[in-house]
Amino acid sequence: MHKRNTYSTYFRLLLFFLFTVFLQQSCIAQKQEACGPSSCGKITNISDPFRLKQDPPNCGKPNYELACENNNTVLYLHSGRYYVESINYNNFTIRLVDPGVQQTDCSSIPRFFFYRRNLSRSSDVYDDDYLFQHVIYLNCSNRVTDDPKYVDTASCINWNSNGYIYAIAGGITAQRLKVECRVMMSTATSLWRREGYAYNDYTYNESFSYTDIHRALVFGFELTWMNGVCERYCGQNKCSYAYAWERVECIPGYCYTPLGMYRENCGNLSKLRIFAEEYLYGIGRGKIFC
Repeated sequence: MHKRNTYSTYFRLLLFFLFTVFLQQSCIAQKQEACGPSSCGKITNISDPFRLKQDPPNCGKPNYELACENNNTVLYLHSGRYYVESINYNNFTIRLVDPGVQQTDCSSIPRFFFYRRNLSRSSDVYDDDYLFQHVIYLNCSNRVTDDPKYVDTASCINWNSNGYIYAIAGGITAQRLKVECRVMMSTATSLWRREGYAYNDYTYNESFSYTDIHRALVFGFELTWMNGVCERYCGQNKCSYAYAWERVECIPGYCYTPLGMYRENCGNLSKLRIFAEEYLYGIGRGKIFC
């Protein structure tokens, strides 16, 4: 009798599981049909969490809204306006370029002042210490000859300035800032991280020409929206993204389940599991309907 009740319980659980999978697949199919990827110019894969302004209200998230202007996908970020060069849903990054920078014109300069402090981990799209490095433009009243980090821009740029204009690859400490220099512009690039030159703003030992710096600005800089993923699965703990295996890793290994339950030894969360658990979480909380 006990064995029969056990089989009956297992059978009901199996039916419930199959029904949940069926409902999930049905909802996914309907949602994908209603919210297929949008496109603007060369960006053809605009999908959750991003959306275009003209997309249906249930597609994407309002805080991740992009604009399509003159066939360019645009992200407005604080006081800046940036072209979207690519969106990578595998590692949760979006690459942006300042519209003032032109590939074939080394005299073109950024229009918008961008600095790490403009962003925070409470933002929807935020920075990561290893995603980009700064490029700082300085106007100095005297010529700088004793510091190779100060790259002369005179070969390309005419700022109509009485001083000397230098660009610095990476951040600059207060100790290294010359008394006769003032900051004119700050922008960012992720090219050097891609090429393995540096891991943060203050470890540069390489010598760059201004041609190198301009090439880096043309590439642009990356931001990530992984903070939402971290908060959902790792709670107050930090998380990192393992690029080689395409998975999120909670640090030091604690996380929250989709239903908000705290647990230990969560291990590594694959993209497939994140997607499945997020969807079931939405069904369970009544946030997703067919």
